[in-house]
Amino acid sequence: SKKTLTFDQGTGENAKQNIANATTPAEVTTAQDAGVNAIDKINVPTTSPVKDAANKAIDEALKNKTAAINKADNITDQEKQDLIKQATKAANTAHGQTSTKQTTTPGLLITAKINGERAIADVTVPGLSDIKKESTDLINRTLDKKKDEINNASNLSNDEKQQLI
Repeated sequence: SKKTLTFDQGTGENAKQNIANATTPAEVTTAQDAGVNAIDKINVPTTSPVKDAANKAIDEALKNKTAAINKADNITDQEKQDLIKQATKAANTAHGQTSTKQTTTPGLLITAKINGERAIADVTVPGLSDIKKESTDLINRTLDKKKDEINNASNLSNDEKQQLI
């Protein structure tokens, strides 16, 4: 298995020194092979620990939000799916921000993580009071429409209109 090493000139310099110290062609070949192997064992990371931590935090926030949405007993399955889609979109946007080539410093990654967590947190399950208010508003708008319809009915007397309202 490859070791994770910090690449520095030491590995190459050691190999060059071993080649310089060799006294036979066989020792040169041995030193060369050892140097090439040591250099080849240097693993170049494909990602960064800060980026990994940011993405993990975003995934965790989405997982927790999805669980909270699914536990809500005051909304329909369709509303749950819509909220989960909103939260997933927020997470995907945050992941996009952590993976851009411009987001290379820990500060920018942490900002992307915080923005993602905040966007996911902003997806909220409406509480019962919100739902009641929306329903009451809908009833009031419906009543107002019906009153207008009654008041504008030219085939009804004023007394008949008052009885209907």
